[in-house]
Parts: sequence; C-alpha cells; structure tokens
Amino acid sequence: MSFVVDDYRRGEAGARVAVAAASWSKRQAFFTLAGLSIVFVTSTVWLPPDEPTFVLCPFRFLTGLPCPGCGMTRALCHLAHGHFVSALQFNPFSFFVFLAAIIAWLKAAAVLFDLQALRAKLSVLRFSQRAGKFALMLVVVWWITRLAGDF
Repeated sequence: MSFVVDDYRRGEAGARVAVAAASWSKRQAFFTLAGLSIVFVTSTVWLPPDEPTFVLCPFRFLTGLPCPGCGMTRALCHLAHGHFVSALQFNPFSFFVFLAAIIAWLKAAAVLFDLQALRAKLSVLRFSQRAGKFALMLVVVWWITRLAGDF
C-alpha cells in the first residue's frame, strides 16, 4: 500500500515539476521576447559610429586584440538599417546572429502567446551537434584570420 502512495506522491511531484517547467518556459519566453524586442528597437533607432568611441568587449579591453564577436553591435545596427555591406565588414557572422535572434524572438512569441502552429513550424529548426562543431570551427578560423590580418 505504501508503494502505491509513494508512486502517487512521486506522480504529484512530477506534475508540480512539469507545471514549474511550463511556467519557467513562459517566463523565459517573456524575457527573451522583451530583451530581443529592446535589442531590435535599439538597433533600428541607433546607428553607432564606424570607429568605436569606447570598447565594449572585455577581451579587447584587456588584451587590445579583437575577439570573434568584435564589431557585432555595429554590424547588427547596420543590418537593421539595411547596410548589408558595412555589416559584413564589421563582422561576417552578424547575418547568422541576426537570423538566430529573429528565430529566437519568433519562438518566444509562439510560446508566450500559445501559437501552436508557429511553434510546430519552428520546431523543425534545431541546431545539431554537428552544425555546432562546424560553427565553432568557423569562428576559430575567423578569429585566427582576423588576428593575422588585423581586420
């Protein structure tokens, strides 16, 4: 009898965990949607100068060398303004980051507003481990090229 009660309690705890996980995903979706909305609005309103007046990157600040993400803020702002060539010059990965941010924004909106059809369509967009390794390799090659060529 206690076995059945223990299983029931575990089931209850599992249900509470599932509810907490569901509410966490809503909360995470809310913060993702809000944060990316702020980023998108800021990048469409603000166009930073081509030469930075201060360094945002902690790696560059400490070493004086650019990291693989250096220029990303300026590149994303230029993308939002439709300046694709200058965005590519600031950071060639900005197109992928911008696309990933749009997809993340759409997924967050789908979770937050219970848009099941959109969630189903976006669920096919998954980043595989193989693609992750390839992307990491590209970033490392870009960084080495950037350091060697002083881009």
